[in-house]
Amino acid sequence: MYRGSLIIMVLIILSVSTATAMDGEKASQAIQDAENAINEMQDMGYGVTYANDTLREAKNLFDQGYYEAAEALAENVQEIKERATEVDGLINQVESKIYDLSFKGYDTSSVSPIFEAGFSEFAVDNYLDAEAFMIETLDRLDDLEAGESLKRIWETRLDLLSVFLDYLWLLIILFLFVLVIGFRSKEDADMKKWKESVMRLKEEGKRIDKSLADAQKKYFEKGSMSKIDYDLLSRMHDYRISLINRKMSVLKRRLKNH
Repeated sequence: MYRGSLIIMVLIILSVSTATAMDGEKASQAIQDAENAINEMQDMGYGVTYANDTLREAKNLFDQGYYEAAEALAENVQEIKERATEVDGLINQVESKIYDLSFKGYDTSSVSPIFEAGFSEFAVDNYLDAEAFMIETLDRLDDLEAGESLKRIWETRLDLLSVFLDYLWLLIILFLFVLVIGFRSKEDADMKKWKESVMRLKEEGKRIDKSLADAQKKYFEKGSMSKIDYDLLSRMHDYRISLINRKMSVLKRRLKNH
């Protein structure tokens, strides 16, 4: 009987050791991937202060043997990189739009403060606010382009007023038609884009909530997660949900104003 109990204990120890080793390998790979992501971010000229802080904390947890939490934090670095890449693309889009309109003679000085504010947020790794500023800049540029285009059309018509005076009523109808259709199309496109963004954020929030629910089950029901790991994952959940809520607040405000 003693021998049988000893064999069972050995099997349990080997099982725990194997699971721990696998967790350690996964966490180690996640940390290596995070380091590669930060190197890529540096090569692309992105700020890496927040990413480095996250990686440093992941390494500390790894050294203390909290492999699951270390892996989760290291994977968060990948998300930071993806957000930085998305916002960088948005910045390039805004810059191209400003250059194009300036080349055509449009006065884009009114949007410069918004663009510069967004760029400043991007420089300090605040990618969420940077994205909001860039989206607002694009909206302002679209409004500027539409307004200036109509203004130039109207000025041209004034030069030919003496010729087309007999058809003034037709020009007025045409102008109103173009104005209504153009505004309606832009408004519908904006509403669709913002609604889709809200839906994507809601889905992302559900996935994050599910991740927390799984962690709660491991901690409260199964007891397979340490309190430190659970508290860390809970804080990470609150932080990511806060980011989503802030972005949704911006989008919902736009939907309400339209």
